[in-house]
Amino acid sequence: MSDSANLSRLNDRRRYPRKPLKLKAYFKFVSRGKVSQIFESRTEDLGAGGVGLMSEIAMPVGEMLMLSLWLPWRSSNEEEDRGGLGNEDCIQVAVVSRVVWCSPSQEKFYRVGVEFLELDNYSRQQLKAFLIAQSMDWGKSNLYN
Repeated sequence: MSDSANLSRLNDRRRYPRKPLKLKAYFKFVSRGKVSQIFESRTEDLGAGGVGLMSEIAMPVGEMLMLSLWLPWRSSNEEEDRGGLGNEDCIQVAVVSRVVWCSPSQEKFYRVGVEFLELDNYSRQQLKAFLIAQSMDWGKSNLYN
């Protein structure tokens, strides 16, 4: 089954819809009190309950992550005019997360489904504002109450 067919099937089962978005992300594994090095990744989609990542690293299902997402604060027209966004044009949000699924995608890459578990107040407010600006459903998620 193709990646787009798999994503469509997953969106049908999700409580919170996701929107295709390519954003910069960093993560580190947090297991048994130990923290790994930081790895760079990018998002494929984002919603109130989680994110789809594209990673060079296979991740075990159930693995805990500290995920940092870089949300753009400039308008899409400014992005296009500047040829993309750097970290200075973004707001960082940190999310304690868990790997829900991981499967090979492209050569040397894995598609990873990640569930959001815990956000600090600042990250919660920033992610909520970003999702509202993207016209996404966020209101039912217990992460934002």
